Amino acid sequence: IPGALDLRGRTSLRELAALARRAALCVGNDTGPTHLAATLGVPTLAVFGPESDPALCAPRGARTAWLRGEPIGAVTAAQALAALP
Repeated sequence: IPGALDLRGRTSLRELAALARRAALCVGNDTGPTHLAATLGVPTLAVFGPESDPALCAPRGARTAWLRGEPIGAVTAAQALAALP
């Protein structure tokens, strides 16, 4: 995305939480930052591949949703947009 800021490896968990609180939306795979955003109440879409079971480990909450692709790359942008919470 033009103008995006890449902060990989340059934020602490506390800093990541502060950034997430200000986010309008979070789209991510089954990782800690995605779960953190959901816990903070950020509308969150988690994308899963065949390696993990969203019925067991998807983020929970009124503002969360998930999709599963086999492989994970099979999830299309159109599917993600349609599933946004």
